[in-house]
Amino acid sequence: MKIPTHSPPVSRRVFLNQNLKGAVALALSGLVLLSPKRGIGAALPQRFLDIPAPQFPAWTPDGNILVTFISKNGNYGLLQKKAEAEESGTLLSVGTAIGQFNWPQGIAVNGSIAYIVDSNNGRIQRFDLGARAFMKPFGALGKKSGLFLRPAGICIFRDEIFIADTRNHRIQVFSIEGVIKRVFGELGDANDQFRLPTSCAVSPAGEVFVVDSKHALVKVFNLEGRFVRKFGGLSSSRREPGLLNLPNGIALDSKGDAVYVADSGNSRIQVFNKNGKFLGFIEAPEMMFKTPHGLAISGAGEMAVSDTEADKVWLTTV
Repeated sequence: MKIPTHSPPVSRRVFLNQNLKGAVALALSGLVLLSPKRGIGAALPQRFLDIPAPQFPAWTPDGNILVTFISKNGNYGLLQKKAEAEESGTLLSVGTAIGQFNWPQGIAVNGSIAYIVDSNNGRIQRFDLGARAFMKPFGALGKKSGLFLRPAGICIFRDEIFIADTRNHRIQVFSIEGVIKRVFGELGDANDQFRLPTSCAVSPAGEVFVVDSKHALVKVFNLEGRFVRKFGGLSSSRREPGLLNLPNGIALDSKGDAVYVADSGNSRIQVFNKNGKFLGFIEAPEMMFKTPHGLAISGAGEMAVSDTEADKVWLTTV
């Protein structure tokens, strides 16, 4: 079944409508749900999933992966591929209506609800994973508290949502219902200021780790937004361990002891302890990073790395 095309493309780039390989998939207007092959029928655990220009991944409670993606052919795409069918419906959907996207970015899952950063629309869309239905979004374009300019990353801690409001150079904190609670950070070079924050993660102890991309730093705050410490720093052409170049994604292990950073400009994933000591790199057979962008770690210790230039989501165990 094919569903008619909606409005013409409005984003800087667009979604690619093509088959997804190596996984059962359900895609929704730039959001794709994947079930990596495991167990019977899977000779070896999958090491990657082919996806057009993946942006950010997130694990669902039942072990599937949600991924936002962006195409290169002029359309946003909704692609549904089932194990028992070679083809199914394709929906071209771009715009401002509920369920339509303009440059989707970060994802966070809380129970049965996925929160998706709809970046160019300046809002957070909510998707009910059980009902397979979009809910009313929150936010809009702007500079005032509660509004966004090109937000990117999102993370959830207890009953609060933390959003990297990238072009407003700040972190905004909302209730789970989407009500603004507080804001911290602004444009600048001080410890409590940012230049293009792109992603966030919160440890079980309640420390907020923020990727300050332009400064090539990871900055750590308490839940109220008070600066605690920082680590990283701009890498030279020698790509020293522990230094960064245009970092994007960040993820923590279940205890919050290990910090994984997508060092995008250096084509690598670096691992630090929670205090910023460099521990090593993420490396696995056949894993060749080009531009690692978003990171997500499941409760079982499986890591998904979206690699935008490679058109892959890499899978490994940490």
